[in-house]
Amino acid sequence: MKNQNIKRIIAVFCFTIGIVTPFFILKNLIPVSAYPLTPPVTPPITPPTVTPTPTPTDNHFRFISYKTDVLANERFILNWVWDNLSNPASSVTFTVTVPSGISLNYNSEQCRSGNGCEITYTMYKGVGAGQTMVADAFGLYPGQYTLATRYSEVNGSSGVQMINITVRDNVTPTPTSTPTPIPTIVVPTVTPTPTIIIPTVTPTVKPNRKPIIDIKSLPRGMVGKPYYTLITATDPDKDRVYMNIKGLPRGLAYGCMEGMGMGRCWIYGTPTTIGNYSIRIKASDNRGGETVKNLPLKIVKSSKDTK
Repeated sequence: MKNQNIKRIIAVFCFTIGIVTPFFILKNLIPVSAYPLTPPVTPPITPPTVTPTPTPTDNHFRFISYKTDVLANERFILNWVWDNLSNPASSVTFTVTVPSGISLNYNSEQCRSGNGCEITYTMYKGVGAGQTMVADAFGLYPGQYTLATRYSEVNGSSGVQMINITVRDNVTPTPTSTPTPIPTIVVPTVTPTPTIIIPTVTPTVKPNRKPIIDIKSLPRGMVGKPYYTLITATDPDKDRVYMNIKGLPRGLAYGCMEGMGMGRCWIYGTPTTIGNYSIRIKASDNRGGETVKNLPLKIVKSSKDTK
């Protein structure tokens, strides 16, 4: 009986050794990292950077202003430039949208209502570096305005050119002064009080004086060359002055602006015909005063022509 118990113990021991020993051998041979508990993480893919291709700029037609910050009633210049060298287009038509608050005088067409309007003109291909047209403009009311020019070339390009104009008030505010305290003065009573007789004074009304046209003569012009001159008239009584011009040759136009104490007119354009012309300039005020001056204007063929 004792021998049988010993055999059972030996059998259980050998069975246990046979099961446990291979498990420890395999555990030491195979690393834990071979059996991951979590799935692998795929790194994010960064897309390549794409640089956009710049859009080519069309410089055939340019709309520029030499001043973009002006005072009310101050003149400034607008310039349209069309480059027709190596340009397949034979002409360009452009429309200027003039907003309210801006006055524009251009090629005998005027936009002076102050309520906004449009002016359309066509440039044709010629000889030289390009065509240039100049217009006079005025800021009527303070504010910020945008002038837009839509252009279209024949068999060419088209687009819109815009420029922002700021018009400022030209009245400088008067600084507020601190009032000076008035001391209290005690006037003693004097008896008797004399009678003071104040004479009646009738105010003298000065007669109205006529405006004075300041220009003495007009500069000579040449056919095919841009012409520009300024004419002013002043009023000795500081009345409002109005002006107009008549008798201009073909190719020339004028624009006038009234004002208190002074009026202004501009003659501009490109003359097309030679000759001697008599230009009638008239200045009047709001009280009936009127002055007329006739000045000769000579248009020659070239700068060498002295006839």
